[in-house]
Amino acid sequence: MPKVGMKNLIYAPLADDGKKYTKAPVKFSGAISIKDDPQKADEKYYEDDELQDSDNSITSSKINLVVSGDEDAVIAEVLGRQYAEADGAELTNNDNSIFIGIGYINVVRVKGANKYKPKMYYKVKLEEYSDESKTKEDKTAFQTISLDGTSYFNSDGKMKWIGKTCDTVEEAALALTAKFVVVTP
Repeated sequence: MPKVGMKNLIYAPLADDGKKYTKAPVKFSGAISIKDDPQKADEKYYEDDELQDSDNSITSSKINLVVSGDEDAVIAEVLGRQYAEADGAELTNNDNSIFIGIGYINVVRVKGANKYKPKMYYKVKLEEYSDESKTKEDKTAFQTISLDGTSYFNSDGKMKWIGKTCDTVEEAALALTAKFVVVTP
């Protein structure tokens, strides 16, 4: 089942309970790519110079999220910046990125037909990104935002959800949105 695309990147701020969200998920930004690099405990226990046990359990996951960056208010919110519609965002010494849930849909090819596989990270904290700009040359060079971050286990002990393969993008989007349980006031 080869991956042939990515769409519907959404997010929601994580609530204080560590498992629900403060609002329904909304579009993050134009999705370009995501890379998930699981981090392992990698501990070994020796007795009498022989390996007796080992622990390769996942402790967290390094995330690299590449987006178009066209949603200034969203980028400001997830990075903890102050944002005003009329003025834009300011980076200050009080900024602190928030925990969020991130979801998206992988487009996969099954027997020549496109199918849709929803995925979600329950608890992610993104980091400030390097801002790079370049002059226009003979050829257009599209520049995007690359956000690094870490995915952690939520308070239910869950880090990532990989949904079943769906026939339609609407079915996958419905399954993905349902994973973002919102706190009731």
